[in-house]
Amino acid sequence: LIQIKHKALEYLHTYFCITDIVTGLCSHHGNGSITSFRVTLAGSGQAVNEVNAGVDAHIVCDVTGDPLPQVDIFKYSAEGQNLGSLGTVSDANGYQVLSGANATQPGRKAYRFAPVMNGTFRCENHVDERSLQLVVRHQPVPLDPPTVEQQKPGELTVYRSTAYHGDGPVVAMVVQFQPSGGNTWNSTGEVTGNSYVISGLTAGNRKEANLFALATSKLERGELTSIPKEITGQRLAYLRLHTGEWKKTGSYRVEREDIDKYMETTGFDGLIWQFEGLPDELKYKCIVARREVNKAKNRYKNIVPYDYSRVELEPLPGKPDSDYINASWVNGYSKPKAFIAAQGPSAETVEDFWRMIWQYGPKYIIMMADQADKYRVPCQQYWPDNETTSLRSGDLLVTLTKKEVMADYTFRTFIVQKADDEASLKHQITHMQYTGWPQHRGGAPAHSNPLLNLIRTIKLSDPEDLVPPMVVHCGSGVDQTGVFIALYAMLDMLEEEAAVNIREFVVQMRDYRCLMVQGVDHYLYIYGSVLEARRCGKTVVRTDQFLAHAESNLGLNGSKRGAHYCKEFEKLQTLCPNPPPERTMTGALPVNESKNRFHNLLPDDKWRVTLTTPLSDKEGNDYINAIYLDSYRRQNGYIVTQAPLANTVTDFWCMISDTNSNIIVMLNTVGESCPRYWPALASATYGPFNVKVTNTQITPHVTEREFQLTNTFNQKKTTVRQFQLTKFTDDGDSAPLTAPEHLLQLWTEVNTWYRRSKTDGPITVHCESGAGLSGVFCTVDMTLDRSEVEQAVDVFQAVRMLRHHRPEMVCTEDQYKLCYQVVQKHLQTTATTSS
Repeated sequence: LIQIKHKALEYLHTYFCITDIVTGLCSHHGNGSITSFRVTLAGSGQAVNEVNAGVDAHIVCDVTGDPLPQVDIFKYSAEGQNLGSLGTVSDANGYQVLSGANATQPGRKAYRFAPVMNGTFRCENHVDERSLQLVVRHQPVPLDPPTVEQQKPGELTVYRSTAYHGDGPVVAMVVQFQPSGGNTWNSTGEVTGNSYVISGLTAGNRKEANLFALATSKLERGELTSIPKEITGQRLAYLRLHTGEWKKTGSYRVEREDIDKYMETTGFDGLIWQFEGLPDELKYKCIVARREVNKAKNRYKNIVPYDYSRVELEPLPGKPDSDYINASWVNGYSKPKAFIAAQGPSAETVEDFWRMIWQYGPKYIIMMADQADKYRVPCQQYWPDNETTSLRSGDLLVTLTKKEVMADYTFRTFIVQKADDEASLKHQITHMQYTGWPQHRGGAPAHSNPLLNLIRTIKLSDPEDLVPPMVVHCGSGVDQTGVFIALYAMLDMLEEEAAVNIREFVVQMRDYRCLMVQGVDHYLYIYGSVLEARRCGKTVVRTDQFLAHAESNLGLNGSKRGAHYCKEFEKLQTLCPNPPPERTMTGALPVNESKNRFHNLLPDDKWRVTLTTPLSDKEGNDYINAIYLDSYRRQNGYIVTQAPLANTVTDFWCMISDTNSNIIVMLNTVGESCPRYWPALASATYGPFNVKVTNTQITPHVTEREFQLTNTFNQKKTTVRQFQLTKFTDDGDSAPLTAPEHLLQLWTEVNTWYRRSKTDGPITVHCESGAGLSGVFCTVDMTLDRSEVEQAVDVFQAVRMLRHHRPEMVCTEDQYKLCYQVVQKHLQTTATTSS
């Protein structure tokens, strides 16, 4: 009986194939063995263990046996973990089972793929196994352009670059050149030496000729896949190939302390030269994106995802081609697949966009575009209009639960769930739309602080909210999207390594998605933003950590010497130079001299308030010493001005009427130099303006008045609320101050009235100079508004942004300290109330 049982089991194993539940391989016990396991080049069929990145390759495993056993090829991690069969592994290599004779029948397994990184593979059939290591060589990129030297008239010597990224050997150079006045390019053969002499040129035409030197690399194994691209110009250029490890090597790496010097010595021409040397051709296959069924899903014909790095959607039932969306995986500074870079959804792809969000579960969607501008519609609105409605997208339901509109961005909170399943998992997403980008793809914002602040706020999030991926999109998915990802990564690198490598990171991004950071203005903006981040340092603190930070780090209660807030103020003084005289020409005109309290504090013509009601036919009748400043919640949210002089009271009321300003914040006492500008009794007339006092409320430190302002020129009526701070001290640096609790009381009353009245006009803020305490009030207002919305406190950045328009804002250390003290007092009060 025992012998019969053994014979039966042997029969079952040999002829019926018992399947292994874990691996899915058919288990045979017999004499089958692996005879061949190799990687071959698709073109030549040559067997190799080293290949060029991105080439077509086959990986093939053959076995023998009677009967022939089935085999499969598995991919393994560096730690030896089985990642699965190549038929099921979904990664950047895009393995496809080969079709054709003997490709997939018993005894052979073969896949086609385009390797982009080293890999460990194993062929298995349960009786035998064999492993191989595939080394992927990355073609070298010159770190420096080829140099040129003129030793004799009519001759130029071109020297090959000496330092490269990438691990493939450089064995030849090709030089292309076009003599001055010519219209054809001359090309050398492969030059194996380190230099090549171009002769027969007209003497002196070194500066006149358009020259182009190519440091062409060829690998010892594999096939040359890069094709030189002609570029004309008076500079020498070099062939732009695949880069290797960008973080640890390369002359484009700049240490933190050297960024200022690097920017100064490189200059705009040098940075433009860097940008011109970026790879701008499609490097890898885009077969899926260019299928006829997917063409309508691409906003731009030349901006499509590579097959190996595209974001794959789970196909819809019965629609095998529904796995495509124009989006690419992009690595961050240290995290693989940290970002999904996507084009802005169109009407045809909104449903695909939400399918992607549901499938990959990002916590953040960063929208780097307006929904429409005067040039085009870069992005279809893909969310519901308000909190009372939901948007149905396929089988998903999107609900808007919160919306906060600020000067430079809008925050939204979405809940996404299955539409017909009330018990469905609900996924909460924070949607951050940056609206501060100019309405054309080629430009860049005037200042980088708003976008940097947005990134800093994200980085303050809880770690579980920063788990990749983060979805980033603009219209094209390469312009502002590339800027955001590059800045985010460079801030990470700056914090981790105290260095940046902007050029090589942009090159790396273009390996994952073509044309990332497409415009030179965008490239320069990244450098300028990194410089700004380096100069300012990290000054933001989470709101729930600010009180402890203020107590232990800021030095608000001790001596000024060495206090942290004093160091911050000193840094601010170096960052905000006064505008040049040509920018303040209107205030300096002789006709306007008497309208300025201080001759050295004039408004920048770019930001000054222009009066529109005609007060006279004299030159300069549109001038007042006042400027617009952005508040946290709106652009031009403040008008900051000096306290009216006796001869500018009419101008002041003209400004209030023309700008629809409904709130006045008064931060000075009434005296000889700062006269009363409202009626002592019921009403008074100032030029064409009638002002009537309709209500007065007096408290120990703040007096509120309501005025009815009538412009008799056009019969326009405006209700104006004035908030006057009445308690000051003079123990500062020869500048007026007030107690933190008194300024907090004033801010609380102004903020309450502002929200209740829902005013559309700017808040007018004035003190004697229009800079000192006016700057303190605006700083406090911006900081507390941001703290409420973003749960982040950054007094330094609030002052920095105000000083873009008026460099004198918050002009002493004591006033800067007062900003911190008011914020501290408010958060202490809030904490006490909450507890």
